[in-house]
Amino acid sequence: EKNPGKSFRWFLAAARQGNADALNNLGFCYLEGIGCKKNPEKAVRLFRASAMRGNVGGQNNYAYCLLHGIGCEKNPGKAFRLFRAAARQGIADAQNNLGFCYLEGTGCKENPVKAVRWFRAAAKQGDAGGQINYAYGLKWGVGCKENPVRAFRLFRAAAKQGNSEAQFQLAECYDKGYGCARDIDKALYWYLEAAKQGNQMALKVLRG
Repeated sequence: EKNPGKSFRWFLAAARQGNADALNNLGFCYLEGIGCKKNPEKAVRLFRASAMRGNVGGQNNYAYCLLHGIGCEKNPGKAFRLFRAAARQGIADAQNNLGFCYLEGTGCKENPVKAVRWFRAAAKQGDAGGQINYAYGLKWGVGCKENPVRAFRLFRAAAKQGNSEAQFQLAECYDKGYGCARDIDKALYWYLEAAKQGNQMALKVLRG
């Protein structure tokens, strides 16, 4: 059985000894209120301590907080550098986040080609966010050539992981025959799956 309080205490004990993984995990507990009260400021301090010890999870989480100003002031440049460091070490979530930085010019110069390259790297590791973002690039021809079939396959992969955004996009593919044979039954199935998770676009289509 899950015991958030017990997990928190173990992370705390290990973090006090300077364990980088424990510092990152403890930071996540404080960020989400798992086994303790939410404390974003304390979470950021722990993520930073973990990142300073070279922990890639800590780097990614600290960067995320810096990017969005969670528990600290926003610092896009520093967030970009931390995402890049973690992405280069193979962390899929960081690769996806770095792709977004390049796509939107956050903390760096806008570069759609590099964005797609990092989305693709995350997608190859099975990261649903990377799969969706790489699929969008392929769908709209942003940073790469348009490829409807590949976009469809990526939306399908992310949809099967339970991502409601991907489920809606997959439903649209089946509905319009984009990258696949048109299949109204499959379209309806995936609209319903997305709607079950509260996806507003899917609900709008179903209400019709």
